[in-house]
Amino acid sequence: MTNKECRQSERLSFHTGPGRYMLRLGKIIIAALALALLPIVSAVANQFFVIDSTSPNFLTGAIIDGAKPVSIAEGERVTLVTEDGNTRTIRGPFNGALEGDQGKGEKKSGLIKTLAKFVESDRVRSKPGAVRGGTTATLDDPFLLPIGIGGRFCVRDGSVTLWRPDASEDKTLIVKQFGGQANRVKIVWPAGDNQIAWPAGAPLKDGKKYAIRLRGGASARQIHVVLLNGGAPTTAHEIARLADHECFRQARSLLQTLLPGD
Repeated sequence: MTNKECRQSERLSFHTGPGRYMLRLGKIIIAALALALLPIVSAVANQFFVIDSTSPNFLTGAIIDGAKPVSIAEGERVTLVTEDGNTRTIRGPFNGALEGDQGKGEKKSGLIKTLAKFVESDRVRSKPGAVRGGTTATLDDPFLLPIGIGGRFCVRDGSVTLWRPDASEDKTLIVKQFGGQANRVKIVWPAGDNQIAWPAGAPLKDGKKYAIRLRGGASARQIHVVLLNGGAPTTAHEIARLADHECFRQARSLLQTLLPGD
């Protein structure tokens, strides 16, 4: 190698060597920062949603930070929904953070906020003077459709079963879809049966409205069908899904199943 070529090689090493070093150093710094920030992201405290409480310190509908210490007196009880959709009942005396042995984890979906929004808005709808569509009915299965109920109704698995309180005699069930060319569908609801499957002659369609009544009974009630796709991982997630679709009566009914029995 000539002297000229050596000088050129030295200049090249001088310019490229430090550049490579700085590039490598930059990668190391970025990696270190990422590792330093990782615990901050993963250490976000879980939240808990109060669905039932006998403690004056925790009202139904409240959101509790799992990292903060709480106090529940002896004889008091607080029932919570966790961010993964499970329920947890704490009976006093209890002092400490709710997070306990559950540890900390990354933020879940918006389940807690959705439930809180539903419960708060449901309080408004339940105030004296608030108008609700249809007659209320308490059923073990919120996906049973009571005769006489109007408004939005969420349908799971593409089918629905109708329910009536009085099954003492045969009745003619009349169903008609609004806005369609189809005639009314009429089927006999036999005596002794409180439940009957939705008539096959009136296919359920998402977003469609149907008039339902029993001949000789009250006037027809209109329902707005919402078809739900797939299932929900927990009851709490199902309540949130119903609330999101504005099927509030069903969400309210399903919420009752999460409450403690005593």
